[in-house]
Amino acid sequence: MQCKLMQHHKSYIIPAIATLLAAHTLRADTVQHVLSVPNSPLNYLSGETPLPVNVPQFDASLGSLVAVHVDVKSTANYNSFVMNFGNSQTITAEYHVGSNLRRPDASLILSGELTDLRSAFINMFENEVFLGSLQGTEQAVLNTPADIALFTGAGTVPLVLGGTGAVLLSDPFNAFEFSDMQLAAEVTVTYEYSVVSTSQEVVVDVLKGSINLKSKGVLPVAILSTATFSALEVDVSTLLLGDPTLTGTAAPLRAAAEDVDGDGLLDVVLHFSTPALVSAGAVDAASTELALSGATTGGTAITGVDSIRIAPGSTKGK
Repeated sequence: MQCKLMQHHKSYIIPAIATLLAAHTLRADTVQHVLSVPNSPLNYLSGETPLPVNVPQFDASLGSLVAVHVDVKSTANYNSFVMNFGNSQTITAEYHVGSNLRRPDASLILSGELTDLRSAFINMFENEVFLGSLQGTEQAVLNTPADIALFTGAGTVPLVLGGTGAVLLSDPFNAFEFSDMQLAAEVTVTYEYSVVSTSQEVVVDVLKGSINLKSKGVLPVAILSTATFSALEVDVSTLLLGDPTLTGTAAPLRAAAEDVDGDGLLDVVLHFSTPALVSAGAVDAASTELALSGATTGGTAITGVDSIRIAPGSTKGK
């Protein structure tokens, strides 16, 4: 049931703001992209194998890019055949896989090497087949003006993951070796950014002026339109009300549009459950004002405060 003051004016329900369960997404301060580089063979006899990594650029409409965090998790697998046909009593083999990530201009972002610390021993006139898997992680943080400019835009940044492989034999002149080496990676790029928050002050009117903490009813609160602001732009699903000196807040139960102050402009009247405000710790016997916070449908933060009075004898609970 509407309060007495509201009955004097024609009321218009606003479907867009009456749906209080509508989702509202708040901007985070990071955006992350995870890109997989598939298992690719490394031709270790002919140098580095280039593997493309196309990273989506940071959308500048979200805010200002502060830093680019790059993580590369590499996995190398090898299948190796080694034969000792010479005079050495034993041959040892060590397996190395290197990886590096470079910018489009070939400048280095990060690099690392995966090494099999277990040596393989092959007796004279014998051969062995060795299987192995190596894993490692390298990290870098990029925050120079050049990198901020490189990673900001609406396209992609064509990075290159380079892979190299090597087999070190203790006696390469008396052994035959053939290895199949492969490299796969997961490249994670995390954009850290800041958002310049612009908050607009709005006129808030707690229509009853006083609150009975024992009430089982609702508290009507109006957001008033002005010559420079329309209350109909408010995204009701973002609104929270509470005493700014307390930690609790509560969301409105419902909303309607009407001209509360008779200036010919439609305002927005919100109804808050008094028991919900009390149980959430959004108001108590010492409260002297309530603050409303939220955002417009365009994402602009809004705030507004109005003074209140706690009804004499009103206390929390029964």
